[in-house]
Amino acid sequence: MKAHIEPKSKECPFCGASTYEVMSGTGVKCIRCTNKRTCGAIVSFNNKDCDERGVSPVKYFNRRTERKVLQSACGKGAKNESDS
Repeated sequence: MKAHIEPKSKECPFCGASTYEVMSGTGVKCIRCTNKRTCGAIVSFNNKDCDERGVSPVKYFNRRTERKVLQSACGKGAKNESDS
């Protein structure tokens, strides 16, 4: 029989502290930042995998988008029409 080991969550994207998986009072699995004093982030995912299929939110929390994709989506670095 293989031991079931939960995947380790990446650091908090807001403050860089370590994170861990917790169960909320309503039964939703969340990722919590250990830096409760100055950050206190709690992240949950509202999707079929996590809600209905029991997939750990760590799978989604550990995904990171490349910086250039975020900049493109936010419009950073794009030239405005008024700049011409």
